[in-house]
This record gives sequence, structure tokens and C-alpha cells, in this order.
Amino acid sequence: VSYLPDGNFSEANDISADGVTVVGTSQTTTGVGAFRWTDAGGIVAIPSLTAGDNSEGWGVSPDGMYVVGRTLDGLTGYAEPFVWTLADGKATTFLQHVDTLKVHEQLA
Repeated sequence: VSYLPDGNFSEANDISADGVTVVGTSQTTTGVGAFRWTDAGGIVAIPSLTAGDNSEGWGVSPDGMYVVGRTLDGLTGYAEPFVWTLADGKATTFLQHVDTLKVHEQLA
């Protein structure tokens, strides 16, 4: 696993059951960002739910097609879960709010 652009540290938090996909968190000069890594595609940043907020990648589906994690809201101090999907085998991403699973975890 490498670093995100302008990164200096990466931490793997989960690996897919087939051993192909790794997800985690990478420290950059602008904050912390979630990533998805494969040997074929390298490291790909997963954008946070709101521009400028930090994100962390925590888990990956057995086939590597879905990543879950949290976005850390810099204004409210709350964490909100996200789901990232690799649609149609392309690196087309979308994040959606998962209101029923909202963490509302106060950041220290």
C-alpha cells in the first residue's frame, strides 16, 4: 500500500476476502483521507461526504466492490458513516448518507 498524493503515512484497516482490495486511511498535508488500494489500480482516494472534511476507510466487502467508513465533519465535530461503491467496474464513486446509522460521535 502506498500513500495518497501529498501523503506521508497510510494505515490499512481491512482487506477483502479475496485478498485483492485493501482499504484504510492515509495522512496527507491537508488532513486524513480514506482510500481503496488494489495491485492493479494502485491507491485511490475516497472523497468525504462534504468537501474539506476528513474521512476514514474502515471496511470492505468480500469482493472489494463496497467500502464503508466515516466522514469527520470539521464544523460540527460529528462523524457520519459512508458507503462507497465501485460501479460497473470503473472508478466511478458516489457516497451516500446513511441517516439510520448516523454515528454522531463527538470528536475530542
